Amino acid sequence: FRRVLFRSLDAQAEPTATLDLAGLDAAPAAIAFDGQNLFVAAKGGLYRANAAGFSRLVEVADPSALAIGAGVEFVADRANGNIWRVSGDNATLFAQVDGAVGLQLTAANLLVASASSRSVEAVNLASGERAGSLALDFQPERLEILGAGPLAVLNRASANEPLWVLDSRDALQGFFVPTGSGE
Repeated sequence: FRRVLFRSLDAQAEPTATLDLAGLDAAPAAIAFDGQNLFVAAKGGLYRANAAGFSRLVEVADPSALAIGAGVEFVADRANGNIWRVSGDNATLFAQVDGAVGLQLTAANLLVASASSRSVEAVNLASGERAGSLALDFQPERLEILGAGPLAVLNRASANEPLWVLDSRDALQGFFVPTGSGE
């Protein structure tokens, strides 16, 4: 399992690095790239791959979500509800949220979509304390950012179910996009 990184995708594109992920024993649950490091959450841990090598940053039994930003990474463990904060080579237990299916960083909080509690929890980045919660009428399946803004998708829409979107601009708010079948 190898990844090749390119600086640009023009006609003269040349690889800048080859990342060897041979030490990865399972399919990735989440992948993120910060411009220099490829972070891979897979059964067994959160891994960092870069031109210098491949290493496990923290042991994670069953990772379900990953968020990165400003030199810090967060990974959720579905097996025990732990959310780990990783900075450099140091990992600390940041929060406990059962059933985490998605993570999103805002300026002040880590947002956690929880399938178990049917909610989105806001955890303050500075204190690790709960800063708010949004109860949902459905079970979220993910927390996937739309572009660079404060909107994120919470489910996979179907013919019978609308698309649920989280707006984290000022306060946590959820709204739906109708399926187009007369709703």
